[in-house]
Amino acid sequence: MNSKLDKKINSILDNLDKAQKRCEQFHAHQVNPGERIQPMDVFEMGNAFATRQKLYIELNLARAEKYPSFLTEEKIEQLVKEKLRLERNIRAYKNCQFPSQYHD
Repeated sequence: MNSKLDKKINSILDNLDKAQKRCEQFHAHQVNPGERIQPMDVFEMGNAFATRQKLYIELNLARAEKYPSFLTEEKIEQLVKEKLRLERNIRAYKNCQFPSQYHD
C-alpha cells in the first residue's frame, strides 16, 4: 500500500517539476531595446499555471491519503472541489476559451 502511494507521490512530483518548468516560460523576462518581443498565448499560460496548481492539490491529497492526520476532512473536501474547478478551467483553456468564474 505504501509503495503504491510513494509511487503516486513521486509521479506527481515529477509532473510538478515539468509543470514548474513550463510555467517559467511565461515569467517576465527583461527586454533589451531593439529586441523582438515574442507574443504569449494566454490560453497556454492559463493552462500551465492551472495545471501546476492542480498538481499541488493532488500532491496534498496524496499526502493526506498516506498520512491521515495531514489534513482534516473539511480541508480534503475543499481541495477536491478546487481540483474539479481547476480541471474545468484546464479544459476551457485547452479549447481556447476563458473559464467561467461563476460556475460552482
